Amino acid sequence: MKKGHRYGESLNRRGFTLLELLVVIAIIGVLAGVITISFPGATRSARDGRRRQELQQYRVSLEIYANKSNGVYPDRATVVKPQTMCTGANPPFGSMTCPQDPKDGTATICGGTCQYRYQSAASGASYVLWAGLEKPVSSGSPCYVICSSGLSGEAACPTTPTCPW
Repeated sequence: MKKGHRYGESLNRRGFTLLELLVVIAIIGVLAGVITISFPGATRSARDGRRRQELQQYRVSLEIYANKSNGVYPDRATVVKPQTMCTGANPPFGSMTCPQDPKDGTATICGGTCQYRYQSAASGASYVLWAGLEKPVSSGSPCYVICSSGLSGEAACPTTPTCPW
């Protein structure tokens, strides 16, 4: 004889109840919210790391150029974007692809407009290369600076082709 289902007996259930699904969705929503709130700081730090790395690539290119040019760096007495040295007739960096700031041209972050900058002494004997940072260690040093002397680190953004240290 086949037994039927009686009130109060448990069924072999498959699946989840609506309440269980809602609880899981709520937990996932809370976790996603926490991650989203903390994520912008991590992306700013990652972009700053990329800026430091790409400025080091420019430094290497500048040293290679100087080695081929009797110790003289590309003459740019006014502040320029180093990407300009990758274009035009006979560019100093040759035909390499020059990196740009991850937020190139974006204002209100990086202590001003985000872009890499290069300036040399009029003689081409020295240079400074820098970029504004989104998350500097201190507000008094909003830029990452590389000097032809080999020194690098966070400092005030240069206003002359003189190393800040």
